Amino acid sequence: MTAQTTQAASPPRTATAPARPMSVEARAFMHARINSGLPPSKWGTYTWKVFFSLGGIT
Repeated sequence: MTAQTTQAASPPRTATAPARPMSVEARAFMHARINSGLPPSKWGTYTWKVFFSLGGIT
C-alpha cells in the first residue's frame, strides 16, 4: 500500500480584529512623520499621544 498525501486547501486568512477607520487628521500626521524620516517604530510617547488624540487607531 502506498501512502497518499493530499493537501487540503487552507482557509483564507482573516484579520484578528476588524479594521477601524483612522481620522483624516491622524493619517496626515502619520504621513508627515513618515515622510520626514520618522517611522512609527521610532515614535516616542508624546508622538503616540498626539496621534491618538487626533483620532488615530483606537
